[in-house]
Amino acid sequence: MSQGKETSLELRNLIVKLKGENKSYSEIAKIVKKPRSTVQTIYRNYVMRGNVLNKSRCGRPHKLSDRDARAIVRKVKKNPKISAPKFADQIGNSKGKESTSKNCS
Repeated sequence: MSQGKETSLELRNLIVKLKGENKSYSEIAKIVKKPRSTVQTIYRNYVMRGNVLNKSRCGRPHKLSDRDARAIVRKVKKNPKISAPKFADQIGNSKGKESTSKNCS
């Protein structure tokens, strides 16, 4: 559901502290320069869970970012006849990441 960056733990703690000082959501939003809905969500989660920590995510994280995946597709379109092991070596050298032919196929 969320597609932006996570708010820092310090900022979430500050929001809870300011709400504890009976400031309104709008006032807090202006202070921390975040949308009012974000402030409301952070405080609502604090009330429901009792802390401001991130919930754990389910599933395994992706090995490649969307950007890396698009770069791979571009390179394959440029040279579609390259073998998977050679391509994995090229990707590993250019990205500085470990890659195998299984990742690239």
